[in-house]
Amino acid sequence: PRPISVPGMPAAATACTANTDFLTVTLPANYPAQYLDIACSFADAGVLTMRITRPDEAVQSVPLNANANLTATAAHTFTYLVPGGSTVAFRYSANSTIRDFTVTRRVE
Repeated sequence: PRPISVPGMPAAATACTANTDFLTVTLPANYPAQYLDIACSFADAGVLTMRITRPDEAVQSVPLNANANLTATAAHTFTYLVPGGSTVAFRYSANSTIRDFTVTRRVE
């Protein structure tokens, strides 16, 4: 698989507001399901949630890290399989500063 960086990543030291989308990624509809590799670090503890919208379906909220708080300032990585044609939005449960946030998609 080859990784493809997703454009529009928030810059380091960007503030995020609790429970508000801070990044939205749209996957091409003509692709099959794809793995998203997510690497992140936040200044404060909180829960990172992916909100996946598939065409003609309701939003599915997926809390990462088993719905447990991420450790403040620590580096975290997640991999999640997302259906092609989906829109994925990310939100954090706390007011915080994004220290690092990157998403790459793996294309087979």
